[in-house]
Amino acid sequence: MFNITLAGVLGNDAKLRKTVDEIVGQVKAYIFKKDDVGTIKYFVSDEYSDISWKEKTDLSDNHLCVVSKKSSCGWQGDSRISVETSVRYVICEMLCHRSDLVIAVWNETVTEMDGATWEMIQRARSTGIPLVWISSVSGKVYWCENAFYEPYTPEKLKRICELYTEKEVEEQDGEEKHIPLLFVGKFLYESFMKRHSPKEKCDECTDFVMQDEFSGSENERINEKQRKKLTEAFKIFDSRAVQFSRKYKAVIYWRAILPIICTCFIAFGYYAESLLGFIPAPENFWAIVGACGFLIYGGLNVYVYMLSKSDTLNKWRKVSADSRFVAEVLRVMIHFEPYGIKLNLKKLCGGNNRIYKTVKLISDSDESYVIDRESVKQLLLHLDEMLGNQICYHKASAEKYEKIVKKLQVLEKAFLVVGFLVVLFRAFLRGISIFFTLTGDPVGGISLNEFVVTVANMLALVVPAVASYYTAKLGQCNFKFNYDNHNNMEKAVSNLSQRVKNIVDRDSSMTMEMIGTLGEDIASAMLIDDASGWHQKYISSTIKRL
Repeated sequence: MFNITLAGVLGNDAKLRKTVDEIVGQVKAYIFKKDDVGTIKYFVSDEYSDISWKEKTDLSDNHLCVVSKKSSCGWQGDSRISVETSVRYVICEMLCHRSDLVIAVWNETVTEMDGATWEMIQRARSTGIPLVWISSVSGKVYWCENAFYEPYTPEKLKRICELYTEKEVEEQDGEEKHIPLLFVGKFLYESFMKRHSPKEKCDECTDFVMQDEFSGSENERINEKQRKKLTEAFKIFDSRAVQFSRKYKAVIYWRAILPIICTCFIAFGYYAESLLGFIPAPENFWAIVGACGFLIYGGLNVYVYMLSKSDTLNKWRKVSADSRFVAEVLRVMIHFEPYGIKLNLKKLCGGNNRIYKTVKLISDSDESYVIDRESVKQLLLHLDEMLGNQICYHKASAEKYEKIVKKLQVLEKAFLVVGFLVVLFRAFLRGISIFFTLTGDPVGGISLNEFVVTVANMLALVVPAVASYYTAKLGQCNFKFNYDNHNNMEKAVSNLSQRVKNIVDRDSSMTMEMIGTLGEDIASAMLIDDASGWHQKYISSTIKRL
């Protein structure tokens, strides 16, 4: 469904009506293919659309939604949104947030419809909603984006419509594929994360609106059908994000520890015969074991290379990131959309067309809403519950990753120092072995001197590799990024929670404008700053090759 807001004074001018028909026809041609059953939904308001638009919408099979003040009679449509507000601007903002395109007919004066048309044009431009306006004076058509008088071109409309023809984030993405030895990586990753989970759990605040058994209060006007629809979609994308995130993170962890495993096998290949030759075994047994160590080392390096090139892993990463982004957009929308308060979806999705189309298909509804102060008050209370839930989540996650980062940094430095000392010790042994000979029985057929030097050689190879193992864990697994992100988000969400509490306390002065601004700020923090930034980081992360 493609949403178009109609604004201004259409009148009975046949030329203007034909121009509007041509623009709508172009939208249909660009968006709806022959095998698609697509519809256009018109949004109108008696504050911003004159009654002459009524005939136009009645002549089509498209849906009509009327947005108006609660006290206004207005015209009727297939669905209706009534808002308890004394400020016209709230209606304008709601229309823009619900629209994919605004078509306005304007006489190029700021006084038309008491300034309503000019206000709509300004608001659409400031929020980045595509707007085409037709001059009722000259009949010319313009875009309003970087300037108010940009010549209209169908090519630009086509580019705008292209995002609706993109494939949305589908449930069947990221199908299961077998990767050899991945079960080892999963086991090691899950064991590692379990060891570093906080011992004391945060007193979690329940997000009741997200619960299946939720039922609003007696005076709470919430669209239960829409809430359930969004909640079910959230569960699907949240579950899929968790599933593929675990698999991808397990691969990253597995890839980070493979180099130390390779080093151990090459060390075993070099020194097995020298160090273990004293153990009774068939002839040439330890030489064969050493050769196997070299073969395993070579095989693991080939495995690491193939792992790094795997398209399956790249798909897992993308599915995980996209699904998490969709889930977080839905989480925020669940606390606004069922109450009829629409957020700027394009802004929330951070310019990601696939995310935008997916969420739009889920959230589109023909239901009617009544937005009043009592419902908004309940919305704020549930919003505070959500923020409390998120504070708990970010706090627990930050503590977990802080513990991991500190431990890995300490071990990294410790093994770096020990490795450096071992290398110095090996150089020292090399120097004094020329002048001093250790006496004693040969070990494994080699002299005691050579045995000690061999042990030192192996330690000089393995110990520095252990330090690089901890460095790889820190660098490739993004533990430091996750800690910083969760820590910053805990602070940001705590500030937002305090703002919500302050608004609830000032019940008498609570306005729809304040709710709209608060919603934008919450969505910006949780989606633009957190989910969008994390999405870009996650999408751009790659499993580094050798």
